[in-house]
This record gives sequence, structure tokens and C-alpha cells, in this order.
Amino acid sequence: MYEDSLTGATIALPQGMQTKLDPQTHMLTAKAAAGNLTLSFQIAKKGGKNASRVFETGLKKGRSWKNLPVPVEETIKEEDDIQVEKSLYSGDDPENPSQTLSYSATMDGDEENFLGAAVLANHPDQLSPGEKRTLLIMEVCVELAGFRLD
Repeated sequence: MYEDSLTGATIALPQGMQTKLDPQTHMLTAKAAAGNLTLSFQIAKKGGKNASRVFETGLKKGRSWKNLPVPVEETIKEEDDIQVEKSLYSGDDPENPSQTLSYSATMDGDEENFLGAAVLANHPDQLSPGEKRTLLIMEVCVELAGFRLD
């Protein structure tokens, strides 16, 4: 568990992940041992809307992402706070994608802070039972990411 002292953003990482922090983008990536699962977080103080666009663009970079046949996109507004959740895939067949991407972007409206959390799975149809378990844990980490309650 990690809580950012400036924004109050809280994230969780599964045990045993290889982590890397990009000092320029403030993107923290955590990879599973096999390298086919990646969990990404980005926290920004102020400028939430712009940070959200930068986060989404960075996730989609170099890939041709498509909406699922039944799009999974949800926007939740609570007072000044906004949370957007999306699930996308790349490849020819949504039933057998080469990659899947699920992400959540949260903006704390009072402070305009931003927290992005995402899971990228390469060849999800080829995951071992242990990797499928890790993927589910990563998806829970995305769901748990958020700001402290005032």
C-alpha cells in the first residue's frame, strides 16, 4: 500500500512485482515476473483533466485499441469528484484479443488532483492459472485505487 502525502491518493501493488518509476511522467509501472501483465499508476497534483488525457494517451500509445462489442465505459460523478472506467482490446477478435486494457481515471474535484490506474494484459488467452490469478489481483488494485475520504 502507498499513500501520496500531497494528494491523499492511495494505491496497492501485488507482492513480487518489478516496479519502475518514470521521473518525467510520474508513471509507476509494476510488471509480473513473466512480463505479460503490467499495472500502471499515475498521480498528479493539480491539473486533473489534462493529466487524465496524458494518462490515457500514454496507455494507448503505439497500439490500435478498440471498444468491446458491448462497450465498458462508466463515468461516476460524486459532488466535484469524477471517475471514468474503460475496458479496451487490441487484435482482430474481441473474444480472443492479443491485448486487453482496463483502466480507471479519478479526479478529486476540490483539489484537481488526478489518479490513473490501469492493467494491461498481453495474450490473455495464454495466461497460466497463476497469471490469471495475478491479473485478477491487479484488477482489484485498480478498483481500490482512490483518494482518502475527507
